[in-house]
Amino acid sequence: MAGYAPKRFSGRADEDIDEFIKDYRLYLTAANITTANAGGKQRALELFWSCLTDEASRWAEDKLKVKNGDESKEDGNALANMAVV
Repeated sequence: MAGYAPKRFSGRADEDIDEFIKDYRLYLTAANITTANAGGKQRALELFWSCLTDEASRWAEDKLKVKNGDESKEDGNALANMAVV
């Protein structure tokens, strides 16, 4: 475990998304979470969603998650993109 909690991102104007992603990547490394396999990607993705709050969470829910309840579509696309993060 990393020994500290991951930072949160709410999407406020005074927050920097690039800084958040940099800190998120550092946290993954410190927590020994790898995205080299499906299990690690799933864990990293779940952690990423949990780090989003307020407006950022609402935006992600609206733009990135599947609305029809088909979690497999959300997970498949998001897992494929975890290598980018």
